[in-house]
Amino acid sequence: MSTILLVDDDPDILKLISLRLTAAGHSVKGADSGEKALAVLAASRPELVITDLKMGGMDGLALFDEIRKQAPTLPVIILTAHGTIPDAVAGFSAFSPSRSTESTCSSRWNRRCGSPESDKAGARKPGGATS
Repeated sequence: MSTILLVDDDPDILKLISLRLTAAGHSVKGADSGEKALAVLAASRPELVITDLKMGGMDGLALFDEIRKQAPTLPVIILTAHGTIPDAVAGFSAFSPSRSTESTCSSRWNRRCGSPESDKAGARKPGGATS
């Protein structure tokens, strides 16, 4: 199918996702850091990069920024088990700064799902439902 560059500093996650992608018919090149991922990119060009967000050294957003400089059309998926709304907004804004700002994304989120303050008070739940 396609060649995917998979980047994660957790060897177990790297192996698990690599096995799943390989079983689905993809060719997977693994890198355990953002720096190593850039070395792989210098040698060959995958069709997709999947990277962890939180890594030691170069994190996923820094890797994303560098990929955008070298290969602006290369698709990048950023995964995390520790994400927050600000992390998601930062990732989105890095991809499309001319289309959205943090305040625009935050206000859209708050209209749809309620503000963090109302969530703490239990007034709204995702989807706009009230408690």
